[in-house]
Amino acid sequence: MFKPLYLLIAFISLANCESILSRRPTIDFVDADVTDLTMKYIDLRLKLKLNNPYPIKLPPGALGGDLSLDGKTITGITTTTPEVAASGAGTFPLQIRIPFESIMNLGQDLEKKEEFHFRVKGNADVQVTALAGAPAARLNLPFDYEQNVPAFVPDITFGNLQLETPSMASPSAGVSFDLGVRNKAAGKFNLGKMDFQLLSNGMSLLNGSTQEVVNSGTETKARIVSKVSLLAVPFALLQGSKNFTVKGGTTLSFPGFFGGKTFPLQFEKPLQESAR
Repeated sequence: MFKPLYLLIAFISLANCESILSRRPTIDFVDADVTDLTMKYIDLRLKLKLNNPYPIKLPPGALGGDLSLDGKTITGITTTTPEVAASGAGTFPLQIRIPFESIMNLGQDLEKKEEFHFRVKGNADVQVTALAGAPAARLNLPFDYEQNVPAFVPDITFGNLQLETPSMASPSAGVSFDLGVRNKAAGKFNLGKMDFQLLSNGMSLLNGSTQEVVNSGTETKARIVSKVSLLAVPFALLQGSKNFTVKGGTTLSFPGFFGGKTFPLQFEKPLQESAR
């Protein structure tokens, strides 16, 4: 005799569940940041938010998709979505590494590019299993984020190396060279002071920091002038060397992007030529 009542309750529960499922979770973009920057790649971290409209929690899921620049796919993306409380929201990161070699392979005229159209597009897969009276539901949630970013492919410039012969008045060898960073694309950037170390055949000759860096939009340059103690390295060895390397680090910013935030940049550049 309770069968009609049971069927009515089941029908109402199923109708409510279908109404609930008609409201789908969404994924929002929250923030983007550069987490690492080298001469070979740039690491980005996107912060996303999964919104749960259901009165039950969402279990962890998976997100996959592609990253593209100017409509050309650079790399695939994968991450997991978090468990999200009932009628709540949960943030989660999406880590992306973009090798500069991949950008060079786009086949574009990089030297003319000031900006790239950056796009991350994908889908999250979340399964809802706890809605009473309704079958398990697998939800496919689209995600699409795009913006313009500066076109930047860095290259260290290191040259015009000159050695000054020591004398009675100056018993130290003089060393000078040009050190800078240029952009193989046309995006504008600025550098702070550069910390550097000059090595010859693996032996450290000098280290220091540039006090003034000339920023000219797509290239920066500083002239390094220093002294090397002959107690540290014989001048004859220095003159005969054909293997110099400069290592160091600096800070980098992009005018008009990322709120003026600066990012660290580490570099290493060999100079395979005789000193002049």
